[in-house]
Amino acid sequence: MLSKDISVVVQGPVCEVATVRCLKSIRECLPDSKIILSSWVGSDFSTVESLCDEVILSADPGQIIQQRTMSGSKPKVRYSNINRQIVTTLSGLKRVNTKYVLKFRTDLALCNAGFLNYFDSYQEYENKFKCVESRVLLWNLYTRNPKIKFPLAYHFSDVVMFGLRDDLHNIWDIPLCAPDDFVKYGEHEYARYSPEQHVWLNFLRKYHAIECPEFDTQSEEVIRESENYMLNNVVLLSTKQFGLKILKKDILRHDAWTCYTHRCWLALYEKIIFKENTLGYIRLCAKNNYKLLLLVPLVIHYVWRKVVKAVACLMPNKKLRRQVRRLY
Repeated sequence: MLSKDISVVVQGPVCEVATVRCLKSIRECLPDSKIILSSWVGSDFSTVESLCDEVILSADPGQIIQQRTMSGSKPKVRYSNINRQIVTTLSGLKRVNTKYVLKFRTDLALCNAGFLNYFDSYQEYENKFKCVESRVLLWNLYTRNPKIKFPLAYHFSDVVMFGLRDDLHNIWDIPLCAPDDFVKYGEHEYARYSPEQHVWLNFLRKYHAIECPEFDTQSEEVIRESENYMLNNVVLLSTKQFGLKILKKDILRHDAWTCYTHRCWLALYEKIIFKENTLGYIRLCAKNNYKLLLLVPLVIHYVWRKVVKAVACLMPNKKLRRQVRRLY
């Protein structure tokens, strides 16, 4: 795949230092790609306009309330920029005329184009869950695993994406998030869905009637369906696999450990391929996790030493204790 076949839509606020680093890094890694910078009216482009091929200015839809706590004299409010992201991303995608597109953010930089090695590498599908022509590559950050801490099904990342232009356009061609659609829990009010859920549920519901009435729907069936849609429509890549450099460090503060990893995604994908072939599944898991297997002898040795030491301490006879301790 040549870089001239790829367009890059960079969306978000324009920051004098970070956005310059962002655009320069993309030009270095994808020298022949068209770079489209999409932000909102009022942004200062004087320092970055020469670094991109096209600038798009959209009317700012503003923030919406994501969470509100009504206790005390003054309510505590947390806001979301999801509508800004939808508007700027879709405006940029409408200007893309190449087959492939990378959706990027102004607070990230590109170290290399390693993500291209993963596109179209996984060809097995369960067609009843497939809603894209070819799996979209996602950064795994913010793709929450609902089995770990937060029961957030369909919480697939929306930060960085790569795929076919038509697939990404279809994903982002969705309604804006309603500012008054809340779920109440005592003194707290939450938007019905998180920003990521809003994007992916609106896209997937173009094809299927998906059951997920609110952001923290706690149902094994909903979580199982969420994983099936994730496996058949996206591939999760780590920061290193995608070739990313984070310019805004606080992006990592929000419980990154609760997200699916590429290894998690791959293990679930392998279950699709080897649904009826247990030996094949075990063999492929071992192949992709061989580094962990190398640690098994060390772990066994460590546990054995601890057990022998504990047993020796319980023996009243000193001579017998010394003989037992020689075992480790």
